[in-house]
Amino acid sequence: MKNSFSLDNYDLLLFDLDGTLVDSAPDIAAAVDATLHAQGWPAAGVERVRSWVGNGSRKLIERALVFAVQDFDTSLHETIHSQFLLEYAKHNGPETRVFDGVYECLDYCLAAGKKMACVTNKPEHLAKQLVTHLAMDKYFSIVIGGDTFPQRKPDPTALLYCCKTLGVPNARTLMIGDSETDVSSARAANMEVLCVSYGYNHGGSIANSHPDYLTHNLMAALDKP
Repeated sequence: MKNSFSLDNYDLLLFDLDGTLVDSAPDIAAAVDATLHAQGWPAAGVERVRSWVGNGSRKLIERALVFAVQDFDTSLHETIHSQFLLEYAKHNGPETRVFDGVYECLDYCLAAGKKMACVTNKPEHLAKQLVTHLAMDKYFSIVIGGDTFPQRKPDPTALLYCCKTLGVPNARTLMIGDSETDVSSARAANMEVLCVSYGYNHGGSIANSHPDYLTHNLMAALDKP
């Protein structure tokens, strides 16, 4: 496992969003807690929600319901999920922080002529809303969310779509994420993967997933001349 990589080896970089580029847990937690509070249920809090992020909004709300009421049916899940999406649209960005080194890395890769896309399990409209809010839309040719396709990470469909659409072979593509989900999706797509050590990953160490590269700062991970 290396702690740096050469941009010369890649033509396309696929970035996860939550936990990789941004710490969005405070805004997600605010939306989760507002949704739970509206039902008279206890708040989950930001640290608990931080451990729930990464598998898409439906899984997030499933975890919230298990926390709040221990048991739920499909209709309740659909109702609460819909309410959460409305709440999150109101909380999407104000407390989200971009991790150190992210803008510098994106600027460097853009100046180097690299193609870039964002592949997240966050719903597409919310991902695009956040990317635009943070002025990151200029970096990404494509933004794919967890509901863009029937499949989401760790399924490789979104990653392979980016390669095909942007005309870059898998072998010249690098997935950049923070979780076992990102590692699994990259492996399924036959591409290398870099992970950040500061992400969510459900509270576990991402080193245990054996990414090709592991870093504490995206800009520091670049081998620069």
